[in-house]
Order: sequence, then C-alpha cells, then structure tokens
Amino acid sequence: MWTRTLQTLVLECPRNVDSRSGAVLYEPSKTVLSSVGDALENARKLLPTHPLAAAEQAREIIRVEPDIAEAYVLLACSLRSVRDDAEALRNEQIAIAVAEKSPVIVRVRKQIADGDLSKADELLQLYLADTPNDPVAIYLRSHVRKRLSDFSEAQRLLERAIALAPSFQDARVALDAPPTTAIGALQQGSADDILDDGSWFTGEPEKSGEKSPAT
Repeated sequence: MWTRTLQTLVLECPRNVDSRSGAVLYEPSKTVLSSVGDALENARKLLPTHPLAAAEQAREIIRVEPDIAEAYVLLACSLRSVRDDAEALRNEQIAIAVAEKSPVIVRVRKQIADGDLSKADELLQLYLADTPNDPVAIYLRSHVRKRLSDFSEAQRLLERAIALAPSFQDARVALDAPPTTAIGALQQGSADDILDDGSWFTGEPEKSGEKSPAT
C-alpha cells in the first residue's frame, strides 16, 4: 500500500498498549512508528476511547505527509468528540479539499466522465483499501455504484461519506440529507460505526457488476 512506503514518523506518544483496543496509548515520550500507514491505523484504533491521543497522532501524520485526506478526517472526528466543533469543521473542509486534489481522485473523475465505470470502481477500491475514511473517494464510489444500479450500496456509501464529513455539500445534495454530524456515534463510544479500518479488503478488486463486501 502506498502509505506503507512513506517516511517513518517520530511521534511524541505511545509506550503502553490499550488492553481493549490494542492501540498504543499517548504518552509524552518519543517512539517510532514504521510508516504513515501504521500511524493511520493507530489513530483509527485510538479514536473511540482516546480522542486526544488520536488527534495527536493525526497531527503528526499531517506534519509528515499533509496530502492524506483521511488524516484530517481523523483529526476532525477527534476534535468533535471533545466539543471543539469549529476546529473540527475546519479540518473536515481541509480533508475535502485535499482529497479533491489527489491524483487518484482526479483520475477517477476523468474515468467517470469518460464512462469507464469499471476502472473507476476498481481504482477507488484500491485507494479506499489504503485510506478507507476518505469522504470524497467514498462519495465517488457511491456515484459509480449508483450508475451500475447497485442502489443499496450507493445509499450506504453516501450516508458514510456524510457521517465522516457532515459539511460535504456534494454528498448531502446527492442524498438530500438534513443537517447532521458524526458526533452522536462518537458520544456513545461507537466511532467504529463511522470509521473503517479497511479490513474488508482482500487484495482483489471486485468485479464492476458485483456488490461491495460489507464493512
């Protein structure tokens, strides 16, 4: 995965392991994570029970690699869970802007415009296997699944994109959804209902006529 090839992070954080989630807990001591991919995975694990640690992990990812949209999503979700809604919204909007500039997203949009839905769907699956909480990629995959007549999956993906980025206007218009936020699930300690760790991915893109595996 592309996040596995990025530079190693040095983070003011983890020495202990949380017995429930298996994530390393934030402490003011330096340790080395092997890659940005590992840092993203750790932030996802930390978010439900240790949002401040997840926020620190997300900030370190952004410092090292500022072009990963999911890092801003993780930071936004973390901040929302501690009631810093203004800063959460700011990072959520940065996430959308960063995602839109991604070469993969640009390429997918061209494939969709050219009617090459099968290639767009396969590329989005590969991209989401690496960063499964990118709201723009999820939104575009919803659009592709709808055009392939997979309406239930398209609806599920749209709802997920909005849960991750409540201010994502394109997704809200597509779903015709009322105002909402992701904070409800986080308040109940169920960030797993919002975040995806990519564990459903098997390494082989699904065929364009088949429905997506459940997350």
